Amino acid sequence: MATRKPPPPPPPPSLRLSIVVSPTSAQGSISLRKEVELVRAGALFADHIEIVSPVAELLGGMAAAFYASDTASVELLLSLDDSTVKHLGWANLPPNWRDLLRRALKNNGAATGHGRDAMESFREMAMTTTQSLRDTAAELVVNAGGEELLAALNTGVVSLRPMFSEGDANGADFAQAYTRELEELLQDGRRHLLLDDFTTSMARHLLEEGRVQPASRATPNAWEAALGTGMIARLPSFHTAPLDELLDVRRDLDGPLARYRRAVATLGEKVHTSPFAVGAPLEVDHLYRTEVLPALAEIREELAHHSFVREYARTLGENPTTFLTGLSATGALVVLATAAPDVAALAAAAGLVSPVTTAATRRQEALREIKKNDLFYLHEVNRRLT
Repeated sequence: MATRKPPPPPPPPSLRLSIVVSPTSAQGSISLRKEVELVRAGALFADHIEIVSPVAELLGGMAAAFYASDTASVELLLSLDDSTVKHLGWANLPPNWRDLLRRALKNNGAATGHGRDAMESFREMAMTTTQSLRDTAAELVVNAGGEELLAALNTGVVSLRPMFSEGDANGADFAQAYTRELEELLQDGRRHLLLDDFTTSMARHLLEEGRVQPASRATPNAWEAALGTGMIARLPSFHTAPLDELLDVRRDLDGPLARYRRAVATLGEKVHTSPFAVGAPLEVDHLYRTEVLPALAEIREELAHHSFVREYARTLGENPTTFLTGLSATGALVVLATAAPDVAALAAAAGLVSPVTTAATRRQEALREIKKNDLFYLHEVNRRLT
């Protein structure tokens, strides 16, 4: 009887980050810049990100609707009330204009004579209007700073968590729906919450007033989210890198990321206040200054200490500092550092043990140890984005 293969191990639980952002404006216009800022840092920390954002939901819905097929776009046009349609430039419409437009789309080319010309004119008018609406939607998204957010939504790593079901949104329900989403997320211990300042204040009041009983993991998970993304956002090279580059870096560093998350959880245990407290960002600053920066400096020092040329000098029994000074004076330093890996590979293939192969081996062993540092992920992200 054939031995049955054991089932594969289950995949590790994913880290799901929920970003909640209240409506914000910049220079009098609605803005998505806060959403983009938090998503950029979240992309380097989480496996999946969901966004609760009224502005993102509004603009994302507009973009999705108007960039759908012509038929879907016209259906959206048909759903608008008469006053809105007239405001779009369709003046003096007959009361049955919706029926006429549907017939024009359905029977395109079937009518004859004057009827066909009228139908075609009506159809072209509808297409022109929907294109105008598409352009307006695109302009709103761009002006709000949401181009990167739309690109992130297209990757599947980021998704929108709708506040309203279709046809259910109205001004009177907004505050209630926003509060309901926040309460549900506070009660969900499987997610890591990352909130903007206004929503942090809301969460604090909900908890202080006893209006919601949070999950046991809500507070530690929120600290992990704040620390994990906050340390990344403080890296010198972070803010200039485009989002697609951030996602590429994230995909290449699964192992270091797992150890970084362990470090974040340990750092979170050193904080004795709520992640929803007024002074929480100051705690992140303090830990970055006292824990992260010294660790990153140590990693850089270790990498420099175990550079190939320094290991080569040690293999020859030379003092690395004296050896480096001599090589720099003769110009041989650059040549050795560039050619050494190739020389080491050739020697290893020939079965020879040389100072070059010994130095290369020692350097690789040192690198493996350095990469085990739980904060190596931050060093490598910063290096790759520089």
